[in-house]
Amino acid sequence: MKHCVNLSPALKRCCAEALGTFALVFAGTGAIIINGVAGGAVFHAGIALTFGLIVMAMIYTFGDISGAHLNPAVTLGFVGARRMRLGAGATYIMSQIVGSIAASGVLRLLFQNDSSLGTTLPAGSAMQSFTLELILTALLMLVVLNVSPGAKEKGITAGIAIGGVIALEAMFAGPISGVSMNPARSLAPALIAWKFSLLWIYLIAPIAGALLAVPLGIIYHLAVADSYRIRGVGKLLEDECLESLRKAGIQRAIIFVAETNMEGRKFWLRNGWEDISGAVAMSTCDDRTASFKSAAAVRRPFPPLPF
Repeated sequence: MKHCVNLSPALKRCCAEALGTFALVFAGTGAIIINGVAGGAVFHAGIALTFGLIVMAMIYTFGDISGAHLNPAVTLGFVGARRMRLGAGATYIMSQIVGSIAASGVLRLLFQNDSSLGTTLPAGSAMQSFTLELILTALLMLVVLNVSPGAKEKGITAGIAIGGVIALEAMFAGPISGVSMNPARSLAPALIAWKFSLLWIYLIAPIAGALLAVPLGIIYHLAVADSYRIRGVGKLLEDECLESLRKAGIQRAIIFVAETNMEGRKFWLRNGWEDISGAVAMSTCDDRTASFKSAAAVRRPFPPLPF
Protein backbone atom coordinates (compact mmCIF):
# COMPACT_ATOMS: atom_id res chain seq x y z
CA MET A 1 0.00 0.00 0.00
CA LYS A 2 1.30 3.41 -0.94
CA HIS A 3 1.25 6.14 1.62
CA CYS A 4 1.51 9.80 0.77
CA VAL A 5 1.52 12.94 2.86
CA ASN A 6 -0.84 15.62 1.64
CA LEU A 7 0.35 18.98 2.89
CA SER A 8 -1.90 21.99 2.75
CA PRO A 9 -0.92 24.68 0.20
CA ALA A 10 -0.06 27.08 3.04
CA LEU A 11 2.22 24.53 4.70
CA LYS A 12 3.90 23.77 1.37
CA ARG A 13 4.64 27.45 0.91
CA CYS A 14 6.06 27.73 4.42
CA CYS A 15 8.27 24.68 3.88
CA ALA A 16 9.50 26.11 0.57
CA GLU A 17 10.38 29.43 2.24
CA ALA A 18 12.19 27.67 5.10
CA LEU A 19 14.18 25.41 2.76
CA GLY A 20 14.99 28.20 0.35
CA THR A 21 16.18 30.54 3.11
CA PHE A 22 18.19 27.69 4.64
CA ALA A 23 19.98 27.23 1.32
CA LEU A 24 20.59 30.97 0.96
CA VAL A 25 22.13 31.39 4.42
CA PHE A 26 24.01 28.10 4.30
CA ALA A 27 25.64 28.84 0.94
CA GLY A 28 26.09 32.60 1.36
CA THR A 29 27.44 32.81 4.88
CA GLY A 30 29.14 29.46 4.33
CA ALA A 31 31.14 31.07 1.52
CA ILE A 32 32.22 33.84 3.92
CA ILE A 33 33.30 31.30 6.55
CA ILE A 34 35.16 29.09 4.08
CA ASN A 35 36.88 32.12 2.57
CA GLY A 36 38.29 32.87 6.02
CA VAL A 37 39.21 29.27 6.75
CA ALA A 38 40.87 28.77 3.35
CA GLY A 39 42.89 31.97 3.51
CA GLY A 40 40.87 33.98 1.01
CA ALA A 41 40.50 31.25 -1.61
CA VAL A 42 36.88 32.16 -2.40
CA PHE A 43 37.61 35.90 -2.81
CA HIS A 44 35.10 38.70 -2.42
CA ALA A 45 33.81 38.22 -5.98
CA GLY A 46 33.19 34.56 -5.26
CA ILE A 47 31.15 35.41 -2.16
CA ALA A 48 29.05 37.93 -4.11
CA LEU A 49 28.43 35.41 -6.89
CA THR A 50 27.52 32.72 -4.35
CA PHE A 51 24.74 34.90 -2.92
CA GLY A 52 23.44 35.79 -6.38
CA LEU A 53 23.59 32.26 -7.75
CA ILE A 54 21.93 30.59 -4.75
CA VAL A 55 19.06 33.09 -4.88
CA MET A 56 18.67 32.47 -8.61
CA ALA A 57 18.66 28.69 -8.05
CA MET A 58 16.09 28.91 -5.25
CA ILE A 59 13.79 31.10 -7.36
CA TYR A 60 13.77 28.44 -10.07
CA THR A 61 13.35 25.71 -7.44
CA PHE A 62 10.64 27.19 -5.22
CA GLY A 63 9.25 30.09 -7.26
CA ASP A 64 6.18 28.16 -8.38
CA ILE A 65 5.45 26.98 -4.82
CA SER A 66 5.94 29.98 -2.55
CA GLY A 67 7.32 32.69 -4.79
CA ALA A 68 10.79 32.22 -3.25
CA HIS A 69 10.89 35.42 -1.21
CA LEU A 70 13.68 34.08 1.08
CA ASN A 71 13.77 37.49 2.72
CA PRO A 72 11.47 39.15 5.29
CA ALA A 73 12.09 42.54 3.68
CA VAL A 74 10.87 41.25 0.31
CA THR A 75 7.82 39.69 1.93
CA LEU A 76 6.97 42.97 3.66
CA GLY A 77 7.47 44.75 0.34
CA PHE A 78 4.86 42.50 -1.24
CA VAL A 79 2.54 43.13 1.71
CA GLY A 80 3.06 46.88 1.33
CA ALA A 81 2.29 46.64 -2.38
CA ARG A 82 -0.95 44.81 -1.56
CA ARG A 83 0.16 41.70 -3.44
CA MET A 84 0.07 39.63 -0.28
CA ARG A 85 -1.99 39.60 2.89
CA LEU A 86 -0.38 40.45 6.19
CA GLY A 87 -1.27 37.09 7.76
CA ALA A 88 0.33 35.14 4.92
CA GLY A 89 3.34 37.45 5.09
CA ALA A 90 3.76 36.75 8.81
CA THR A 91 3.90 32.97 8.20
CA TYR A 92 6.47 33.52 5.44
CA ILE A 93 8.68 35.61 7.73
CA MET A 94 8.53 33.02 10.52
CA SER A 95 9.47 30.29 8.04
CA GLN A 96 12.38 32.34 6.71
CA ILE A 97 13.73 32.97 10.19
CA VAL A 98 13.46 29.28 11.10
CA GLY A 99 15.30 28.28 7.91
CA SER A 100 18.05 30.85 8.39
CA ILE A 101 18.65 29.91 12.04
CA ALA A 102 18.81 26.23 11.08
CA ALA A 103 21.45 27.03 8.44
CA SER A 104 23.58 29.02 10.90
CA GLY A 105 23.21 26.20 13.42
CA VAL A 106 24.56 23.66 10.92
CA LEU A 107 27.45 25.99 10.05
CA ARG A 108 28.27 26.30 13.76
CA LEU A 109 28.56 22.50 13.98
CA LEU A 110 30.76 22.38 10.88
CA PHE A 111 33.03 25.32 11.75
CA GLN A 112 33.24 25.43 15.53
CA ASN A 113 36.38 27.57 15.54
CA ASP A 114 34.77 30.36 13.55
CA SER A 115 33.53 33.00 15.95
CA SER A 116 31.50 35.19 13.57
CA LEU A 117 29.69 32.67 11.30
CA GLY A 118 29.42 35.28 8.56
CA THR A 119 27.75 37.99 10.63
CA THR A 120 27.20 41.28 8.83
CA LEU A 121 29.32 44.16 10.07
CA PRO A 122 29.95 47.60 8.53
CA ALA A 123 33.45 48.63 7.53
CA GLY A 124 32.59 52.33 7.69
CA SER A 125 30.23 54.33 9.85
CA ALA A 126 26.86 53.01 10.96
CA MET A 127 24.98 55.72 9.06
CA GLN A 128 26.96 55.04 5.88
CA SER A 129 26.07 51.35 5.99
CA PHE A 130 22.47 52.08 6.95
CA THR A 131 22.06 54.35 3.91
CA LEU A 132 23.70 51.81 1.62
CA GLU A 133 21.50 49.00 2.88
CA LEU A 134 18.36 51.11 2.49
CA ILE A 135 19.16 52.16 -1.09
CA LEU A 136 20.40 48.75 -2.21
CA THR A 137 17.33 46.98 -0.81
CA ALA A 138 15.02 49.54 -2.43
CA LEU A 139 16.67 48.89 -5.80
CA LEU A 140 16.43 45.13 -5.29
CA MET A 141 12.75 45.35 -4.32
CA LEU A 142 12.02 47.58 -7.31
CA VAL A 143 13.42 44.88 -9.58
CA VAL A 144 11.49 42.17 -7.71
CA LEU A 145 8.18 44.04 -8.02
CA ASN A 146 8.64 44.56 -11.75
CA VAL A 147 9.71 41.04 -12.72
CA SER A 148 7.36 39.13 -10.40
CA PRO A 149 3.76 38.24 -11.27
CA GLY A 150 1.73 39.00 -8.16
CA ALA A 151 3.63 37.95 -5.03
CA LYS A 152 5.71 35.25 -6.72
CA GLU A 153 9.26 35.47 -7.95
CA LYS A 154 9.08 33.07 -10.85
CA GLY A 155 9.46 32.92 -14.61
CA ILE A 156 12.36 32.64 -17.02
CA THR A 157 13.79 36.09 -16.36
CA ALA A 158 12.98 36.54 -12.66
CA GLY A 159 15.79 34.34 -11.33
CA ILE A 160 18.41 35.89 -13.59
CA ALA A 161 17.31 39.46 -12.90
CA ILE A 162 16.99 39.13 -9.12
CA GLY A 163 20.07 36.95 -8.66
CA GLY A 164 22.04 39.28 -10.91
CA VAL A 165 21.07 42.36 -8.92
CA ILE A 166 22.03 40.68 -5.65
CA ALA A 167 25.43 39.62 -7.02
CA LEU A 168 26.06 43.07 -8.52
CA GLU A 169 25.20 44.95 -5.34
CA ALA A 170 27.21 42.56 -3.18
CA MET A 171 30.14 42.90 -5.57
CA PHE A 172 30.54 46.67 -5.32
CA ALA A 173 29.10 47.52 -1.89
CA GLY A 174 29.99 44.39 0.07
CA PRO A 175 33.35 45.69 1.32
CA ILE A 176 31.61 48.65 2.99
CA SER A 177 28.27 47.49 4.41
CA GLY A 178 28.38 43.73 3.90
CA VAL A 179 25.25 44.06 1.71
CA SER A 180 22.78 42.00 3.67
CA MET A 181 19.49 43.36 2.24
CA ASN A 182 17.91 40.54 4.24
CA PRO A 183 17.06 40.66 7.97
CA ALA A 184 16.96 36.86 8.23
CA ARG A 185 20.41 36.50 6.67
CA SER A 186 21.88 38.88 9.30
CA LEU A 187 19.81 37.81 12.30
CA ALA A 188 20.60 34.08 12.15
CA PRO A 189 24.42 34.19 12.31
CA ALA A 190 24.27 37.01 14.88
CA LEU A 191 21.96 34.92 17.06
CA ILE A 192 23.99 31.69 16.81
CA ALA A 193 27.32 33.50 17.24
CA TRP A 194 25.76 35.78 19.90
CA LYS A 195 27.18 38.90 18.25
CA PHE A 196 24.62 41.72 18.07
CA SER A 197 26.86 44.69 17.40
CA LEU A 198 25.10 47.08 14.98
CA LEU A 199 22.61 44.36 14.06
CA TRP A 200 19.87 47.02 14.04
CA ILE A 201 21.25 48.37 10.75
CA TYR A 202 20.55 45.10 8.98
CA LEU A 203 17.11 44.66 10.51
CA ILE A 204 15.71 48.16 9.95
CA ALA A 205 17.37 49.40 6.74
CA PRO A 206 16.34 46.48 4.47
CA ILE A 207 12.71 46.68 5.63
CA ALA A 208 12.64 50.45 5.15
CA GLY A 209 14.23 50.07 1.71
CA ALA A 210 11.75 47.41 0.59
CA LEU A 211 8.78 49.55 1.68
CA LEU A 212 10.33 52.57 -0.05
CA ALA A 213 10.35 50.59 -3.31
CA VAL A 214 6.53 50.42 -3.32
CA PRO A 215 5.93 54.15 -4.07
CA LEU A 216 9.05 54.15 -6.24
CA GLY A 217 7.40 51.46 -8.36
CA ILE A 218 4.32 53.61 -8.76
CA ILE A 219 6.47 56.60 -9.77
CA TYR A 220 8.14 54.32 -12.32
CA HIS A 221 4.76 53.49 -13.83
CA LEU A 222 3.87 57.17 -13.86
CA ALA A 223 7.07 58.19 -15.61
CA VAL A 224 7.88 55.22 -17.83
CA ALA A 225 5.39 52.39 -18.09
CA ASP A 226 2.15 52.23 -20.04
CA SER A 227 -0.02 51.16 -17.13
CA TYR A 228 -3.52 49.78 -16.86
CA ARG A 229 -5.87 48.68 -14.15
CA ILE A 230 -8.16 45.72 -14.71
CA ARG A 231 -11.32 44.28 -13.19
CA GLY A 232 -13.61 41.37 -13.96
CA VAL A 233 -14.77 37.90 -13.03
CA GLY A 234 -14.18 34.58 -14.77
CA LYS A 235 -11.52 31.98 -15.53
CA LEU A 236 -9.16 31.61 -18.43
CA LEU A 237 -5.77 30.06 -19.00
CA GLU A 238 -2.81 32.31 -18.30
CA ASP A 239 -1.46 32.15 -21.86
CA GLU A 240 -4.84 33.09 -23.27
CA CYS A 241 -5.03 35.99 -20.83
CA LEU A 242 -1.69 37.36 -21.83
CA GLU A 243 -2.43 36.92 -25.53
CA SER A 244 -5.74 38.73 -25.17
CA LEU A 245 -4.03 41.54 -23.30
CA ARG A 246 -1.49 41.88 -26.08
CA LYS A 247 -4.21 41.95 -28.72
CA ALA A 248 -5.92 44.71 -26.76
CA GLY A 249 -2.69 46.70 -26.88
CA ILE A 250 -2.05 46.46 -23.17
CA GLN A 251 1.63 46.68 -22.33
CA ARG A 252 1.37 46.29 -18.59
CA ALA A 253 -1.51 45.35 -16.26
CA ILE A 254 -1.60 46.58 -12.69
CA ILE A 255 -4.19 44.75 -10.62
CA PHE A 256 -5.30 45.12 -7.01
CA VAL A 257 -7.76 42.75 -5.35
CA ALA A 258 -10.48 44.23 -3.17
CA GLU A 259 -11.93 41.04 -1.70
CA THR A 260 -11.96 37.35 -2.50
CA ASN A 261 -14.09 34.27 -2.11
CA MET A 262 -11.60 31.46 -2.64
CA GLU A 263 -14.14 28.66 -2.21
CA GLY A 264 -16.39 29.96 -4.95
CA ARG A 265 -13.35 30.87 -7.06
CA LYS A 266 -14.84 34.32 -7.51
CA PHE A 267 -12.76 37.45 -7.36
CA TRP A 268 -13.74 41.09 -7.29
CA LEU A 269 -11.26 43.72 -8.45
CA ARG A 270 -11.57 47.38 -7.63
CA ASN A 271 -11.19 50.68 -9.42
CA GLY A 272 -11.80 49.99 -13.10
CA TRP A 273 -12.88 52.85 -15.34
CA GLU A 274 -12.68 52.78 -19.10
CA ASP A 275 -13.68 49.59 -20.98
CA ILE A 276 -11.49 48.05 -23.66
CA SER A 277 -13.53 45.45 -25.50
CA GLY A 278 -12.08 41.96 -25.59
CA ALA A 279 -9.54 42.64 -22.87
CA VAL A 280 -8.75 39.72 -20.61
CA ALA A 281 -6.79 39.95 -17.40
CA MET A 282 -4.93 37.82 -14.92
CA SER A 283 -4.47 38.47 -11.21
CA THR A 284 -2.72 36.91 -8.24
CA CYS A 285 -4.31 36.93 -4.81
CA ASP A 286 -2.57 35.47 -1.80
CA ASP A 287 -0.28 33.38 -4.01
CA ARG A 288 -3.18 31.86 -5.98
CA THR A 289 -3.59 32.75 -9.61
CA ALA A 290 -6.98 33.38 -11.14
CA SER A 291 -7.83 34.64 -14.59
CA PHE A 292 -10.50 37.04 -15.69
CA LYS A 293 -12.41 37.43 -18.93
CA SER A 294 -14.81 40.16 -20.03
CA ALA A 295 -12.58 42.45 -18.04
CA ALA A 296 -12.54 46.22 -17.97
CA ALA A 297 -9.10 47.76 -18.40
CA VAL A 298 -8.17 51.28 -17.49
CA ARG A 299 -5.87 53.43 -19.56
CA ARG A 300 -4.54 55.63 -16.80
CA PRO A 301 -1.03 57.08 -16.31
CA PHE A 302 -0.48 55.31 -13.02
CA PRO A 303 -2.44 53.67 -10.20
CA PRO A 304 -2.96 55.43 -6.88
CA LEU A 305 -1.02 54.21 -3.89
CA PRO A 306 -2.41 50.82 -2.83
CA PHE A 307 -2.83 51.86 0.79
